Amino acid sequence: MTKVFSFLIIVIFCVFIQGCGFENPSPETSVNHHKKIQMLALKLGEKINHSNSDSWRLLDPFWRVSCGVVDKDSYKKLSHDAFTFKIDVNDIGKCSTDSRPYKDEYLQFNWSERQEVNSGPLGMGIYEFSAKVTIKTDGLNAFRNTIFQIHDFRNLGAPPSYLQVYGGKSGMLNRFRLSHLECRSIRCRKALPEVPRDSFKLKVLFEYNNGFVSTRYYIDDKFVISGGGRSSYPIYIKIGIYRILGKGTTIHTYEDIKLEKLIQI
Repeated sequence: MTKVFSFLIIVIFCVFIQGCGFENPSPETSVNHHKKIQMLALKLGEKINHSNSDSWRLLDPFWRVSCGVVDKDSYKKLSHDAFTFKIDVNDIGKCSTDSRPYKDEYLQFNWSERQEVNSGPLGMGIYEFSAKVTIKTDGLNAFRNTIFQIHDFRNLGAPPSYLQVYGGKSGMLNRFRLSHLECRSIRCRKALPEVPRDSFKLKVLFEYNNGFVSTRYYIDDKFVISGGGRSSYPIYIKIGIYRILGKGTTIHTYEDIKLEKLIQI
């Protein structure tokens, strides 16, 4: 009983600081890994189709500001299930890693700009997240802007799965993008649709089971792509703005946010 209580305290603490000394799993890059992602995502769809919708349970997560508020304009809670996020150029996030510069042979930036909220921890099971999303940018897009994440408590590396708006170095692109590991080929990346200029419905079906997350992303109820990756326990959801190389003001509005647990594992 004491061990269980201690673990719960650690989880609650991690939700506050969004970081903890859990193992940092490294995504695999092998062909077999990507086949596994596609297979799990296909099975995920089949599981939901054969499930009893009467047993689906609407959750009521407490959405908590992640890492802190950048300024008085960067975050606004509109209602119990609606939020607006606003990031201007040079709005450096409050997470400890946001002030760290990064450089490799392809990319260089001095900081990350961020304002997000995250759900509480989620255990094993199959879930559905949905929201009406509106994205407005004054000028060019950021190089990349993450709008949805399924995260764990790793301190380093990309989360198990996420969805971005990709502007590229020019900022002139406006395409959805997953991580390179989920969508490695140029053909896959170019096949992802343009981000709607008007409001759209984002739906994410995801399963967390045995240290692995599998996801299916939908825009306006149309299937877009599957993804996933290894994960530590527990997982949680992050929404808002997390971008690099911003070139203008970006505003995200999430309305009618719903999170359902479809199947208990």
